[in-house]
Amino acid sequence: MPGRINPNRMELMKLKRRLRLARRGHKLMKDKFDELLKRFMEIADESIRIRELVEESLLQGYELLSYVKASHEEGVIESLFEKLPVTSRVEIEETKTVGVSTIKMRGIIEGDPFIFNLPDFNLKIEDLIKHSEEVFYEVVRLAELEHNLYLIAREMEKTRRRVNALEQVLIPQLEGLIKTIAMKLDEIDRETRTRVMKVKEMLEAQRSLFQ
Repeated sequence: MPGRINPNRMELMKLKRRLRLARRGHKLMKDKFDELLKRFMEIADESIRIRELVEESLLQGYELLSYVKASHEEGVIESLFEKLPVTSRVEIEETKTVGVSTIKMRGIIEGDPFIFNLPDFNLKIEDLIKHSEEVFYEVVRLAELEHNLYLIAREMEKTRRRVNALEQVLIPQLEGLIKTIAMKLDEIDRETRTRVMKVKEMLEAQRSLFQ
């Protein structure tokens, strides 16, 4: 904001136009922040639900693993899992949420762990494998939600700073300058009217001398 502005009507019109734009921008930023906050809360609720599900699944998986390992000699289960013809990966796709770049994660498990029978392959081991796959998908979903929470929170902070800058700095400055220039122009108008009146009185006085 310049420290010195010419107090004229053209400048006043420019400042009023800037003020209208600033107020419009403030409303848009405020609406965006409200939408981001709403979406953030929705994702946060879902994240909490999935996190609780993951924690419960991990506990169940640990108990199942402990049972299976206790039923076999040491190293048998580890060796069995190493032989399974299965690979896992995560695909990440960029998406948009309320105008913010977010991600969509998809867990993929390739191969069939039940394609062959091993000597020590029993129902509990089968349950453990299936449970591990379920946990994998749950963890991928949780990772997606929590990363998107971070991205949206970062955008919310940027938007909040812009809203505050408009609300607490730019708009009050523009309003103050408009008020100052309007008062100065009123003062100039009064001085001009006063001079015109004096000139008019002088002309009338001179006219009366020649009558």
